[in-house]
Amino acid sequence: MSQISLEFHNFSRAEDWFAGIDPSELTKALEKALTECPATDEMKESPQSGVINVVFVSPEEIRDLNLKFRNKRKPTDVLSFSYPNNSDNTIGEVYLSPEYLKIADKKEAKAVETVRLIIHGVLHILGYDHKGYFTRNESGKLDSSEKMFVLQEQCVSKVKNEFGIENTVKI
Repeated sequence: MSQISLEFHNFSRAEDWFAGIDPSELTKALEKALTECPATDEMKESPQSGVINVVFVSPEEIRDLNLKFRNKRKPTDVLSFSYPNNSDNTIGEVYLSPEYLKIADKKEAKAVETVRLIIHGVLHILGYDHKGYFTRNESGKLDSSEKMFVLQEQCVSKVKNEFGIENTVKI
């Protein structure tokens, strides 16, 4: 996969926007996991190398972005924008709202969901796509018909292993 680096920016009101994980350690773990994730035939184009900005915003800001770019008048968990022909080294941006995460209020769950959403957005920037939603079958195993979600969870598992967080999603 491509060599990417992540830069984080917090414009949200959340004080614990990294969910209790050291930002520099999270950056290293995410970059490593994304570099190790294999390319698949689901990709639209070859992966790029460069910087991806991860931007934490308020629920109002992510709602406004969702309206402007997707014509949906509600907040969303993650948005990503690809800049394939940018003159500088920036190849995209991922926007999330820490206050809008749809998860339990446990720090570990918040950390894992934050990682999952960052990886999800980055995979879109790198050319991966999906048709449906993240689903599991009756036994709790990830629906493997969506290759992007399988790859996403492989990357999430790598980051969780780096931090010693128990892996609860069956791949």
